[in-house]
Amino acid sequence: MFRLATLLVFAALLTIAFAWRRHRPSGHGFSARDRKCFAKLRKYGSGMLLTCCGGNIVFKHGHVSHCCGSQSYNPLRQLCCGKKVYYKWQRYTLCCGNKPYTPTANQGCCDKQVINRTLEGCCRNSKYKKGQSTCCEGEIVPNMGYGTDCCGPWTYDAKSYKCCAGFVRPLSAGGQKNTKCCMSDAYDSRTQLCCAFNLVNKTHKDDDKCCFGKTFNSKKQQCCEYDVHDMKKGEEMGCCRNGPFYVRYSKRTHICCRGVMSRKTWGGNTYCCGKKAYNYGRNLCCQNKIARKRRNEDVCCGTFPYNRKSFLCCNGILRHKYNAYYLCCYNRTYDNRYYMCKDGQVRRRGWGTGTA
Repeated sequence: MFRLATLLVFAALLTIAFAWRRHRPSGHGFSARDRKCFAKLRKYGSGMLLTCCGGNIVFKHGHVSHCCGSQSYNPLRQLCCGKKVYYKWQRYTLCCGNKPYTPTANQGCCDKQVINRTLEGCCRNSKYKKGQSTCCEGEIVPNMGYGTDCCGPWTYDAKSYKCCAGFVRPLSAGGQKNTKCCMSDAYDSRTQLCCAFNLVNKTHKDDDKCCFGKTFNSKKQQCCEYDVHDMKKGEEMGCCRNGPFYVRYSKRTHICCRGVMSRKTWGGNTYCCGKKAYNYGRNLCCQNKIARKRRNEDVCCGTFPYNRKSFLCCNGILRHKYNAYYLCCYNRTYDNRYYMCKDGQVRRRGWGTGTA
């Protein structure tokens, strides 16, 4: 046992020594003083505890050690700010210029200076006082007082104006609440609507939608056949579009399948499969193809129906399901009690690989 322990310790020391030699500085990018310093370390074999910083031999700070000027430090616990070593106050402590700081909701760093975010802002690495200026698209511009906002690189009074697509427009008679933008124009949403980027006067004050240059109330009317139609109480009307053509229809008696009108022959079981209507209770829609459902358990595998109690659909291929433990592995099946699926391959549990 003693001989085995000795061999293990010796092997560990060799591993550490070879690791240091493999990762020791090569001299590339170091000054002449640093190269001489590293040469001394290699000569005396002291690289496990010592290192070179600024041409001086210094002790390492644990397994992870970096240089900060002529000092060494542990980057997990310390910071190097302006060639001076500081202890980290918190995990997220960073450098701001030559001093350490911890970013918070009220404290930030701008132009290598710690700022109070409540009173100061940062605009493209330039600080400014929030009460006097503001930052618009990377430019510091004068603050116009309460209600100042940005519109592109300019400021404006949001109490009296509206920014629309980079243009400052006066508020409409509707005030801030009702003034909306239609491209670069401001308008009163109580009297107008923006239809296809054009302003249209409302036909009625409750109109909320557009219909080919007209306005209408979507709760009481319908836009179809390029015109506005009134909806009767309790009436369920739809609009079936086929290319440039529109057809109104009753949702109680007809169904629209991708622009093709069909009668609801099977009542509430009438559904769409592509452009065709089908009986949902007796058929399946498998990739826009109608297939006969033989059992209630039938589902689709590609374009074909199958009984999910007896088969499995594995990547579009039907496989027998011999018992409840059978699962899919890519396009094959396996018994989950004895096999497992890993990287698309069936492998025997515990050892080797196998097939099911």
